[in-house]
Amino acid sequence: MKTVLILAYYFPPLGMGGVQRSAKFVKYLHRLGWRPVVLTVGDIDYYAYDPELMQDIPSEVAIHRITAPEPVVIRRVANRWRNRWVRRSPATASPQTGKKWSERLQWVLLPDTKSIWCQWALPTALNLIRDQAVDVIFATAPPYSVTGLGMALARKTGKPLVVDFRDDWTGGEFDRYPTRWHRRWVERLETRVLQYASAVVSVAEPITRRFQQKLGSQPEKFYTIPNGFDAEDFTRPALPRSEKLTFTYSGAVTPDRDPTPFLRALSRAVQSHPELRHHIRFVCVGAHLGVDVRALANHLELSSMVEWVPYQPHSKSVAYLLASDVLVLLITSETARSADVPTGKIYEYLAAQKPILALAPENGIAANMIHMYGSGMVCDPTHVDKIATTIWQYYQQLKSGTWNPSPPLPITCFERQTLTRQLIDIFDTIISTQRNRSTNA
Repeated sequence: MKTVLILAYYFPPLGMGGVQRSAKFVKYLHRLGWRPVVLTVGDIDYYAYDPELMQDIPSEVAIHRITAPEPVVIRRVANRWRNRWVRRSPATASPQTGKKWSERLQWVLLPDTKSIWCQWALPTALNLIRDQAVDVIFATAPPYSVTGLGMALARKTGKPLVVDFRDDWTGGEFDRYPTRWHRRWVERLETRVLQYASAVVSVAEPITRRFQQKLGSQPEKFYTIPNGFDAEDFTRPALPRSEKLTFTYSGAVTPDRDPTPFLRALSRAVQSHPELRHHIRFVCVGAHLGVDVRALANHLELSSMVEWVPYQPHSKSVAYLLASDVLVLLITSETARSADVPTGKIYEYLAAQKPILALAPENGIAANMIHMYGSGMVCDPTHVDKIATTIWQYYQQLKSGTWNPSPPLPITCFERQTLTRQLIDIFDTIISTQRNRSTNA
């Protein structure tokens, strides 16, 4: 039985979408005959916990948790000292003293604030590679500092490294650095990681191509393994169905996943067709991160039609999908990335086999997938009138039973077990290549 060391900062019982990729890989690696050994974070101050995800992890899997000083804790200490200083020396202290000091952390923690954890995790990781007879190292990012940890381990031990990117690195959504020097430093680290890794995996073809272009060589070591869905998650019972036609959005509410266009369109549809007020409801399931549109819903007089559900365990969020009539997909950012990288939620929407109303770039990958799989309709987020018309069309077609989607294509290629087999193929390839090189040396 081959062994893989998985470096995953975000891992159950933490929640949110990025956690599921690592958790499902571990679940099916074990089922398919591999021995995953997980190195992850200990108890941290995090906004989303989902202990139920631990049920996916076989009891035989060894999970090693490293607790390190978290920047959020350091900031709290700084603020506490700031408050004391202000009380003791009001004439010389500024209320911004601790705040400014804590903000400087981003100037010294490169490539990101999780680099402290990586330093603390390094000794344990080296011991695990030695004691557990690890065959391959798998590092999943973000946080991107984990790929640097993986590179350091591979250099020290000679084990092959596979890096997995759930997002772009430099030039992507998380490309926010204080100065040009910081950005160049991170770009150099990114290049070294791409050069040293035996294989580079990403969740979407455009990301894979961008990494290939950055390295400019060795195209054969770049792979795409998309996010997906676990078929076993969809065998659990759904929630009770509502008598009203239910539109559901499941996921975090962020500036890039903003339901404002849908709410404005729903208001406009109700103005044109008043009967909708008593026959439609919108359920929004997920945490509000940087965006809170509940006041807008009240302003638009939609409070009786909208149900706000806080962050739920993954099993419960799937139950909400299965109890819905239409699933609302939100990709409302105007950046190029929003068009060429589908949200991970789309795979579970496809698995739920419900009509989809996507507010997304009409020429983007998500839109193409919805059209390809005959799963629903796509509207540009800026076209509120078109969204309102589509809401009315869905209402008419679903209530009359005339909704007639195109024959769906099989989506088994997105099942987590199938995707894990692809990852195993990559592991086997690089292990075999390394052994052949050692034999010929």
